[in-house]
Amino acid sequence: MSEQTVTRTTMTPQKLEQIWADHLAQEFVNKDVEAALATLTEDASIYNGWAPVAVGKEKVRAFYNDFIPSLPDDVQATSPKRVIGEGHVLEWLALLEESFAQDCRANSSR
Repeated sequence: MSEQTVTRTTMTPQKLEQIWADHLAQEFVNKDVEAALATLTEDASIYNGWAPVAVGKEKVRAFYNDFIPSLPDDVQATSPKRVIGEGHVLEWLALLEESFAQDCRANSSR
């Protein structure tokens, strides 16, 4: 029986933030499922509020295959909160479709 050594590399918060920025660009600007997935670890997860939507990269892939193509062209992602910890990023995102926002502003001025 051979012994395996597992080496974990710790990324700096700056490197994690760079990878996350690339992920968001692939997801919301380029709308490229596989490029977005390439930025994630195998144990990635997505939550909606506190409920898990997808846990594990393959389930995230299935979710993204439905979610990303359905995003309107003018969707805006804003982040009211981002936490970068040791080896992970936790971000709350709010999505807003700009044309919907314009309709809301127009209706509120009536």
